[in-house]
Amino acid sequence: MHDIQMRSIQQWAAMMDKWGVQYKIITPEGQEFGELEVAAPKKRSGSFYPVHALSNYFQPFIIGMDVGDVAVVPVGEFDLVRLRGAIAAWTCHHWGRKSASTHINVDAQHVEVLRMS
Repeated sequence: MHDIQMRSIQQWAAMMDKWGVQYKIITPEGQEFGELEVAAPKKRSGSFYPVHALSNYFQPFIIGMDVGDVAVVPVGEFDLVRLRGAIAAWTCHHWGRKSASTHINVDAQHVEVLRMS
């Protein structure tokens, strides 16, 4: 950080201290100004499967569906609940809300997809 930037931060910090303002400034180098408690940034949890693994798997089963068609997507190496969720999210994004209905068939170990609109 340049000296002019650091001086500006120090001036602002002194002014805010004088006014009784609660604040926290953290420079890119990690230097902290102010007494305000700041929560650590939340980290995204890692994906359960590699990126696009689910969509690359189920898309060939449902990509050409027309209204009224039913597709069966075998579970393969995936978890049934996660597979159904990924299919539902994909259909909502590509076809619209309430455009498809999904059902987990636990006995047959597949997800059934009905395109509704």
